[in-house]
Amino acid sequence: MSETHERPAPGEHRKLRVGYVGNLLGRYVIGQWGSGFVLSVASLPSVASVDLFCSELDAGLARDPIDYPPTVVLRRSYDRERPFSILRTLRALRKWRGDLLVFSMNTTAFGNRATSNLVGLLMPIVARVFFRKPAVVVYHSSVLTSDVERLGYTSASDRARAIAASAVERLLFRTVPTFVLLECYRKRLDEKVPSAHARTFRNEYLEALPTIAINHLGNPGEVITGGGASGPAPTLLLHGYWGPQKDLEGVLPILQSLASEGVRFKLVLSGTVNPHFPDYVPHLEQLVTKFRSIISSRRGSVSEAEMAEVMLRSDLLLLPYNASGGQSGVMEIASCFDLPSIVSDFPEYREKARTKPTVTLCARDQMADAIRSAFTQATTRPPRQVALWEKVAVAQSYVDRFLQEALAVAGPGSDG
Repeated sequence: MSETHERPAPGEHRKLRVGYVGNLLGRYVIGQWGSGFVLSVASLPSVASVDLFCSELDAGLARDPIDYPPTVVLRRSYDRERPFSILRTLRALRKWRGDLLVFSMNTTAFGNRATSNLVGLLMPIVARVFFRKPAVVVYHSSVLTSDVERLGYTSASDRARAIAASAVERLLFRTVPTFVLLECYRKRLDEKVPSAHARTFRNEYLEALPTIAINHLGNPGEVITGGGASGPAPTLLLHGYWGPQKDLEGVLPILQSLASEGVRFKLVLSGTVNPHFPDYVPHLEQLVTKFRSIISSRRGSVSEAEMAEVMLRSDLLLLPYNASGGQSGVMEIASCFDLPSIVSDFPEYREKARTKPTVTLCARDQMADAIRSAFTQATTRPPRQVALWEKVAVAQSYVDRFLQEALAVAGPGSDG
């Protein structure tokens, strides 16, 4: 990723100059969506450059995990542990000249960065109202669209943060054109903030694009092979950022019961605990100890470089949830790799599953039957042939549609 501050070369002014403010892979815990969005925008023929305003690299990283194309330019980083470092970013945004400034935001993630989140919520308002920039917001999930207590934020301080965030969100949604990733969230915002006029960004597969880019996959015409269990023991994957939102406590006893019935499978448990819930770490270890007889393999953090292998070697993915805080990145990645998935039935996942034939939705009391059925299919199904380039094209088409709509509502850009 380039760090030059040169303007696009002469002749490129007719193409779009897009700015992106938000999380990226390697620059916050969950940044796959942002990196996928930037990669997709940068690949569009109509775009000359993408300017990044993002958080500092995660501790221990010397460089970005993704080799972004030269048209992606780092303009300013901020430190999430120092909320007022965002002021330096605001100064950079005031000087920025371009056609569209996209803020990627999410407030249903509290923890030790809550202050940064609240300060960051004001950035689009300042950029649009005071700096007169053509800004829009892509909102992943809001305290107005999600039940933060069901997501695990139950303390008094969490409740106070939710109240403060909801007040700022209402102002934000009335001031800056807002896009949400789910139609059900748009409807909820219309009910709670009628003047917001929120729009839906129907994105697909963006969380999978970093894995595809890092592994140099997705070439036109390229087909890769995945799955295809040999023998009666398909590989079952449980993967994610674990915490109160996920229902490991419900699915592991179901799998243990199936194993006691003689159902054979290889269970891979991977992923780390969501850093917003450090108290869940010992609880996860207790679960692993209790159900160690059915866990064939335990993996910790899975890098984007390793994600393709994990998805391709698995025959079935389980995504058990107690609550939903937005679209599921893991479900998007698995669907991109055509990995059959069984997902807890929530409105958010129901909406996304309409375009994903490999996803089966079910309630907890239906999960045992759904797993039995999926295992039967896995042992008879031939290896799947995955054409990732087709999914990349779909992702790019949705991003292109978003850019056109965002340009229409953002107002004129600034030049020179």
